[in-house]
Amino acid sequence: MTLICSVVDDDEAVLDAIGLLLRTNGIAAVTYIRAQLFLDEPTVSGCVLSDIRMPALTGLDLLGALKARLDPRPVVFMTGHADVSTAVWALRNGAFDFVEKPCEPDRLIETIRAALEKCQRRQDEIAELTTLSDRLAALTVRQKAVMVLTAEGLSSKEMAQRLSISPRTVETYRAGVMHKMGFRSLADLVRVHDQLKATGKLDSKIDYRHLESEHEQIEQDTDHGATGRR
Repeated sequence: MTLICSVVDDDEAVLDAIGLLLRTNGIAAVTYIRAQLFLDEPTVSGCVLSDIRMPALTGLDLLGALKARLDPRPVVFMTGHADVSTAVWALRNGAFDFVEKPCEPDRLIETIRAALEKCQRRQDEIAELTTLSDRLAALTVRQKAVMVLTAEGLSSKEMAQRLSISPRTVETYRAGVMHKMGFRSLADLVRVHDQLKATGKLDSKIDYRHLESEHEQIEQDTDHGATGRR
C-alpha cells in the first residue's frame, strides 16, 4: 500500500512547491488549500504536513480534529520563527515534528520520511496484532490457560496441579499453543502474551469453571466414541 503525505497550506504557491519536492523525491503527495477540505476527504495511510497559521481552521484545529477521530497519522507542522513556541506546544499534544519556514528541502524530506516510517511501523504492528488475535481465538480454553500460566513462569508440574491434569497433558497443550500461535520459542510466547495482554486482546484471568466444562466435554466425546465402536 502506498503511503501518502497530505499537505495542507493556504498558500497555493507553497503547496505547488512542496508537492513537487515530495514527488521528485519519490513521496506520494496530495495537496489541500484548506484544512476543512482535507478533513472532508476519506482517511488514507500516510502522514500530514500542515501549516500552523491558516484562516478558518488552523493547523492546531486540524490536529485536534484528527485526535478526536483517533486518526493515527503523524502530523508535521510548518511554522514561521514567531510560531516556534506554538509548534513546541503542538509536539507536547501529539504532533510528530515541525519544520521552520522557509523549509530546508533536505530537512523536510528527512522529516516526512521519518513520519511515513512511523506510519508503516504502526500498520505492521496492527497487522501482526490482528494475526495473533485470530490465532488466539483458535486456542481451546485449556490451551489459553497453559499459555497464560507459562508466561507467568509456572512449571509443567505446577500447571498440572493448578489445572487438575497430568504434566504430560500440560506439555501436549503447550505444544498445541506453540503450533497454533506460530511460536518458535518460549521467549516468543512470553512476548506475545504480554503484547496481547497490554492491548486488551487477552484476559489473563483464568476461569476454572470453563476449564472443567471443556474437560467434561472431552470425556463425553471419548465416551461417545467408545460407544460407537461397540
